[in-house]
Amino acid sequence: MNPSRRPRLLLALAFPGLLALPGCGDAFEASGSGGNGSTSATSATTSQASTSDATAVASSGSGNPCKAGDDACSQCTFGHCEADYCACIDDPGCTALLDCYTDPQGGTTQWQQYCNTKYASSIATTALLLHCAATGCPDNCGAPEGKLDVCQECLFRNCAESMNACLGTVECALYLGCASDCPTNDDACVAQCKTAHEAGVDGGAAVVSCAADVCPAECN
Repeated sequence: MNPSRRPRLLLALAFPGLLALPGCGDAFEASGSGGNGSTSATSATTSQASTSDATAVASSGSGNPCKAGDDACSQCTFGHCEADYCACIDDPGCTALLDCYTDPQGGTTQWQQYCNTKYASSIATTALLLHCAATGCPDNCGAPEGKLDVCQECLFRNCAESMNACLGTVECALYLGCASDCPTNDDACVAQCKTAHEAGVDGGAAVVSCAADVCPAECN
């Protein structure tokens, strides 16, 4: 799959500022065994509806119980997408990345890229969490940005490793942003992006290859 054939293939993905959670300062809460310990971060959560009650306790991958926090955003997102919510709670990098996005000194594309680079292994988990908040709980979570299209969601779910590696690298993120802005089938434009961001071409190619293999319908 050539990036030029999907001009909006990654849309906001190459512009991490769009994944911030403006106006949402509530906290996630993960209770450990026996009720000790907690992890907090800015509220948001991810896709796929769940019928689980917001106060129910689910087992996270680490063996620690995962449950919704007391705030409306956490409860709503836990109810809408429990698996994605708990995946973030179970990943210290995800909660740290959310905190980094909304740091008072942030707010710029450069700062968001700094956050993505620092917590690169958690970009996909965080993006899916923000997608849930934006699509399922806009009122409860302060109308956060971060909604993904079907291609983006498929990539974050099924190509997380290549997505994290690319978006965690400045040149790869810039290359994807550049290629995504090219008109459909404009190979000359994509070639210019490759020249301008040569260091990011291999990482971008890995994302495009995964999209072709795993998300052909969603990203066509």
